[in-house]
Amino acid sequence: MWLALALLGCENPISNELFYADEEFLAVLPSQSRLGFSSLYANTAVQPGDDPLLVAGFDAAAELDEALTIVTTVGDVLRSTPPLERSDTHRTWGERSIAAPDDVPTDLWWIRATIVRAAPGADFTWTIEGAPSADGPWEIVGSGRHDPDGIGTVHWDFAAMGAALGVEVAGELEADYDETGADREVAFTLPPPAGIGLPAQYHLAGRTVFGWTGELALTTDAEAWPGAAQIFLDESHAGRGHGIVQRPDGEVAFQTCWNAEGAQVFSLGDVDFPAVGAPADCPVPDVFAEP
Repeated sequence: MWLALALLGCENPISNELFYADEEFLAVLPSQSRLGFSSLYANTAVQPGDDPLLVAGFDAAAELDEALTIVTTVGDVLRSTPPLERSDTHRTWGERSIAAPDDVPTDLWWIRATIVRAAPGADFTWTIEGAPSADGPWEIVGSGRHDPDGIGTVHWDFAAMGAALGVEVAGELEADYDETGADREVAFTLPPPAGIGLPAQYHLAGRTVFGWTGELALTTDAEAWPGAAQIFLDESHAGRGHGIVQRPDGEVAFQTCWNAEGAQVFSLGDVDFPAVGAPADCPVPDVFAEP
């Protein structure tokens, strides 16, 4: 009896290996751990205090996170669904329904996907298609490439996804990630709200650092000017940030820091940037200082 079972188990070892290799293929799909914010930046993790840069950083993080949640949710659904086809070189998912975002006029839309790897050790490529029904019409909403060493790209077409959901949405998300170092890094380009203006740039480094471009109202003139900034949060949510804003009369550089409650304890900058406290008041080191 045991011999017969053993023989049955060995009858088609190649087929078994295809199932064991699913994890390699599934790992290349978009995920929160690869693209998303750490818990330090979760909206419920801390209520920003009065430091204007911290508040601006959480606002920018919320905008990016809204887009990323759509992308990573699709990846999660596919990971929870067994592939329809398996081979040494590909995995294919057939049509399946998925809950639509809350702010669209439909409850469901449909997705299907393919992941391809030409040979062991080669890069993976993947495509995700979307449609308003299982009968189509189908459009590619997402695609990407993943190097087995941990470098890859993600492209998400919100206009194509909008067509599947019956809404008009502009723009595309581009992401480049690098997981080869001790801390993963991800750079994003995302269309501005309402599709008007220049695309926004974002950057995540490990759990703690977030950078972005956008309008910043930080100078004493109370005007919002184009700028770029980075913030750092430690595990207590104390942190510091730095950046620049571009005004008609020139560039204004600044630095600031806050305590675990988000209250500003130090800020310093060029003309029209308010001065508060002293560098010694900062509860965290200046991680942005030049070595």
